[in-house]
Amino acid sequence: MPAGPNNPLGRYALRLAYGNGEYLIHGTSAPDSVGLRVSSGCMRMNAADIQSLFNQVKSGTPVRIINPAGQVRRGAGR
Repeated sequence: MPAGPNNPLGRYALRLAYGNGEYLIHGTSAPDSVGLRVSSGCMRMNAADIQSLFNQVKSGTPVRIINPAGQVRRGAGR
């Protein structure tokens, strides 16, 4: 399925070179699921946030996941 609002990954996805490469940082077609543990290890972001990140990073950019078991905090607007 092509990238877009109906794709479960949203319009943007960044593949992480970890393990077998199946971990992604991506958007979602279900914005209410952002911050919830509803995937197989991927990180979902709001559409504007993943678009901004996608446009700022280049292939090969190191990624460091800090405190992966930490609590997720929603933005002030949610």
